[in-house]
Amino acid sequence: MPQLVTAPWFLILLFSWLTFFFIFSSKMKKINPVKDPFSALIFMPEIYHWPWSWHSPWLWT
Repeated sequence: MPQLVTAPWFLILLFSWLTFFFIFSSKMKKINPVKDPFSALIFMPEIYHWPWSWHSPWLWT
């Protein structure tokens, strides 16, 4: 579906997700799940085994 890939909203979402991931990817090694549970939910879902863990960036690479 080429029209889906070239849709402006798709490009905006993709760019925003990549920007968010690359900006905060340097924090992944420094995350403390106790002090920063929000970042732990985003970057380390496999630790908590959340149902949405398949959205984890590890599976996208």
